[in-house]
Amino acid sequence: EVGKPVLNWDCNAIADAGACLSTAYDLSKFVLANFSDDSTLEYQRQRTFSVENNDIDLAYGWHIYRKNGIVLYFHNGGTGGYHSNITMDLKKKNAVIILANSTFESEERYLEKISWKILRTIE
Repeated sequence: EVGKPVLNWDCNAIADAGACLSTAYDLSKFVLANFSDDSTLEYQRQRTFSVENNDIDLAYGWHIYRKNGIVLYFHNGGTGGYHSNITMDLKKKNAVIILANSTFESEERYLEKISWKILRTIE
């Protein structure tokens, strides 16, 4: 039911990516590492799949948003009661990390769209 609390998803025997826990501090360290010249991190950002007439490509570890000369790398996740997004602008070396205690999505990619709008306002 919309607006009602839900139990945490505790992934035990068949732990998927939802069992991976992080903090804004951890993710900010990961972003800063991606702003460096680390060859492994550069490799996992390489485009591996494109869809014609689509603004989003796939890489090994990221989705790549590209439109009107803007290139942003993002990844999201969610489990019961939580949703997250990390978006990076490598050219400007800016990023937005959003950790939300909600999974309600009235609009597709709402956290990503918020991140993209914030990054467009940062100089």
